[in-house]
Amino acid sequence: MYHKYHTSGFVLANFNSGEASKIYKIFTRELGLIYARAQSARAPHSKLKPALTDYSVGRFTFIKGKNGWKITDAFTFFNLYFLLSWQSKEKVLFVSRFSALLLKLLPADQSNPLLFDVIRNDIHFLLENELTGDNLRNFECIAVLKLLDSLGYLGEGGPWRGLLSGRKISPGDLDVFSSWRRAAIKEINQSLRASQLI
Repeated sequence: MYHKYHTSGFVLANFNSGEASKIYKIFTRELGLIYARAQSARAPHSKLKPALTDYSVGRFTFIKGKNGWKITDAFTFFNLYFLLSWQSKEKVLFVSRFSALLLKLLPADQSNPLLFDVIRNDIHFLLENELTGDNLRNFECIAVLKLLDSLGYLGEGGPWRGLLSGRKISPGDLDVFSSWRRAAIKEINQSLRASQLI
């Protein structure tokens, strides 16, 4: 009998597998980044399909078999792409870029609940605040800095170090960050090169 794992997660990407199944790349709170198979997910009658679209935020149930992870149940809280599409194209593009970066940097099957909670808080901030232009660019820089710091790729940092703690970001933080963004981008690029994953 297989043990069932229940955890919150973000669907980052998927690809076809076999005749009707799919493999999903999901960043979960308890299990980290996992690649999980959903049997017959491409079939018209699939109950899992609606809850497993890219950028869905939800709760998932997995079992680990001899051939890897399998999804047995999924419930979507919301789909980030659909919600942000009503707000701005720029926000959607940010989510796409950040998801791609997560897939490149996150190690598989390594739990990181602190990072998960930080990203979940940032998602709510993104949804609840009107971010355009410099504010959105500042938000993206801060989100990437947090990611790199959490994974141990960021150096000593600069004046923005206080923004990388576990506290929630505020609109005022984005205004303060404007004068630091150029230096922060330089540190981000150095850290990505040092990671040798990009």
